[in-house]
Amino acid sequence: MPALITTTQALTYLKLEAECAPKTTITEIETLIQAAETYLYNATGIVYKHNALARLFCMMLIADWYDNRQTVGEIGKGARAILSQLKNAHPEDVAAEIPATQKEAAP
Repeated sequence: MPALITTTQALTYLKLEAECAPKTTITEIETLIQAAETYLYNATGIVYKHNALARLFCMMLIADWYDNRQTVGEIGKGARAILSQLKNAHPEDVAAEIPATQKEAAP
């Protein structure tokens, strides 16, 4: 799955400096990025590459999971609202985001 968010973007969103962050923190952030993007895909069935709303959703998840490590599982109201928008997007709005192999299989 192509990365929607880079480690640097996530660190910036979390207000962490890459050069000051320990390697364990960088590894944790990379894991959270993968988990957020997988969560988004599992919820929508779409692999997003360039969607700003999808990127914001993932950033919000990453920040929430990073700040509240012991309560992973529930997502906040803001993230739920964005996810609802992404799930209910018009097909033409996400056509560029769907992998070519899925486009060909679509009726």
